[in-house]
Amino acid sequence: MEFIEYLKKRHDLQPGTRMLSDISAEQYANRLHNLQRKGIYQGQSDITDLMLQGIEKEYKRGLDLYPRTIRYYIEYQSYLERLEKCQEAIK
Repeated sequence: MEFIEYLKKRHDLQPGTRMLSDISAEQYANRLHNLQRKGIYQGQSDITDLMLQGIEKEYKRGLDLYPRTIRYYIEYQSYLERLEKCQEAIK
């Protein structure tokens, strides 16, 4: 499952989370792509002060939107790891 797919299904996979529209999911995926392209986020499992400084420097209103994007991606990575462990356990 790709990140954008995960975002669209997140409310089903993570009880208690709100549903994201297709447009919102695409915006989060685009933000992630831009963070990676600019070298601000490279797959770390935590949000660091250095990342927040890079976001603040690069994006207007960035601290309102971009840290959430990273949190969603970290959540997605965690979901993939859990899914992989379940699949291995079934084998």
